[in-house]
Amino acid sequence: MVSKLATFRTDDETWDSFQAKAKRNGTNASALLQRFVRDYLDDKLDSRIDSPAVSDVDIQAMIDDAISAKLSEIKDEIKEEYGAGFQGISANITDLLQQRDREIDELRQAIAALTSEATAPAKKLKIVA
Repeated sequence: MVSKLATFRTDDETWDSFQAKAKRNGTNASALLQRFVRDYLDDKLDSRIDSPAVSDVDIQAMIDDAISAKLSEIKDEIKEEYGAGFQGISANITDLLQQRDREIDELRQAIAALTSEATAPAKKLKIVA
């Protein structure tokens, strides 16, 4: 079989990093690319490689995952630094909400009492002269 020289374009930084990683792993860029071509032809690669481009859904999922991871990291940092203070604030808010609920129940009972008095049969008053 005759060997063919194949070329493609990539940025310098990517190519240099690719070559360095190949060398660290005991191979070279040319051998890796040749293996990629053979594996691709033998259907030994992930089916995503056949996609003409990364879909918007894949990109959105990657963005969502990255944002979730960052938010989780920030949340953990906040908990670590301010955790006790936030727990105290949370307890205070819970107490205030419970107090508000008790006050609302008392108001409902008072309204119910007033309503029942208003709808009760009228009492006859004795007028004493």
